[in-house]
Amino acid sequence: MATKAEAYRQMADHATQSLTAQVRDWTKFLVAAGQIYKYGFLEQIMIHTQCPGAKACAEFDLWSRRMGRHIRRGSKGIALLRYRDGRPFLRYVFDIADTERRPNGRDPVLWQYRDEYEGVVTAHLEECFKVPGNNGLAKQLIGLAVQFADEYWHDFKDNIMLAARDSALDGLDEDNVAFRFCNAVTVSLAFLLLARCGFDLDSYFTPEDFDCIGEFNTRDTVLALGNAVSESAGVILRQVERAVKACMSGRAIGRPAPVRQAEERQPQENTPAAGDEKPRRRSRFSARTGNAPCRRPRAAAGGPGAAFHTGTPRTGNARPGARTGPSGGPCQTSPRTLQLPHHGRRSGRRGPQGQVCRQHRRHPGSEGH
Repeated sequence: MATKAEAYRQMADHATQSLTAQVRDWTKFLVAAGQIYKYGFLEQIMIHTQCPGAKACAEFDLWSRRMGRHIRRGSKGIALLRYRDGRPFLRYVFDIADTERRPNGRDPVLWQYRDEYEGVVTAHLEECFKVPGNNGLAKQLIGLAVQFADEYWHDFKDNIMLAARDSALDGLDEDNVAFRFCNAVTVSLAFLLLARCGFDLDSYFTPEDFDCIGEFNTRDTVLALGNAVSESAGVILRQVERAVKACMSGRAIGRPAPVRQAEERQPQENTPAAGDEKPRRRSRFSARTGNAPCRRPRAAAGGPGAAFHTGTPRTGNARPGARTGPSGGPCQTSPRTLQLPHHGRRSGRRGPQGQVCRQHRRHPGSEGH
């Protein structure tokens, strides 16, 4: 007889594998994940499956002891999977909607971006990640999505190639898998970031931007895609949160906390690592990233495994080993398509003092504040 933890594990596996079957389901999840970005990808799936509208989740003791709030009678906890010695067990969290403040209790600070914060937020993100913000926050976030997708692929491409087995990506060479993976991560991460900051998504995205998502049709490929999006969003949104909260309180932004070295980065838990084309409306997202809507690229002369591109590549200054188009320029999934400055080692993202940015230790307060 299956244990309760095993039953939830099966539920999580089913939810994971079916998450990318429909673009609408995937985008709904991305909007929800933007609210609970301090959790990992599998935890976000479980929270979204059991409580789709969750905005700030924490365990019973945190709500009760630190926040001075009690759980409403009859509220059901959200089960999250944990593993000990390879065996699953459960811990439970509660959304803020299931709590009430006691006398002398506290309300969590749920930050919300406003237009008047743009100068401070873009300057802070530029200091942390060296991506210019002079063209506005939306374009800066899209540029960060391009950069983080490219870096994640280079860090974990061996695991991602293994995860591609038995999926719609199976049988493709490394360049084609890289193209699809970077496109899928870029559009998904940009969508999540812009949704969390309150931008009008219809002004930046079209359904065709997500055509590549359906090729991630196994549990392993969804985990590879989702972990890339979740980890990257956590790093970026923590810095947006710092800047927005500084604006809300009228204080200066502190320096980023010390971080670990890049070589300590590891994949997240449980990560294994076309018919006739019709003219499509080019979305603002596609125009800004330099990418055509996700579709199977044509192989260049030379047969299977040859390089490909989707537009006019930049020439010169190509990094040795970079993905290239037929004319020798970088592939359009590269952040250099946006002419973003490259900095530091490829194995990590550099902060203002040259240290590698990472997802910080989870704050003991309510998640996603």
